[in-house]
Amino acid sequence: MDSASIVSDTASSPDTDPTYSMRHKRFSEDDADERRLKFLERNRAAAARCRQKRKHWITSLEKKAEELQNTNSRLQGEGNSLRNEVHSCEGLLGSIKIVQSHCSSNQPHVSCAASGVDASVQTAVWKHFLSHFIHSLY
Repeated sequence: MDSASIVSDTASSPDTDPTYSMRHKRFSEDDADERRLKFLERNRAAAARCRQKRKHWITSLEKKAEELQNTNSRLQGEGNSLRNEVHSCEGLLGSIKIVQSHCSSNQPHVSCAASGVDASVQTAVWKHFLSHFIHSLY
């Protein structure tokens, strides 16, 4: 190797070239700017994905809340209906007990009419009983 090639190789080193640090600084600033832009782009994309995921999650929560409200309303209606049916059955049972108490005697051959129970009351009780019985079949 001759001394000219050694000088030309060392000419671009930081020790011998005063513009080296300026060029190096410029390249590193460009690299930093490029890295920053890439970071911002990735961050923007990640933020968009996060917003989309949160939007989907909120939509699914709203859908689930609506389904639960509908189920709750349906169950409240069923509960009210069942309470009304229980109340009706309790009334029917009370009427049947009244008829039985009037019809019961030590003489099995004595009819309800003979024991003082009005036939219209007896008929009404049986109609009520049969309507509930038939309704419960469906």
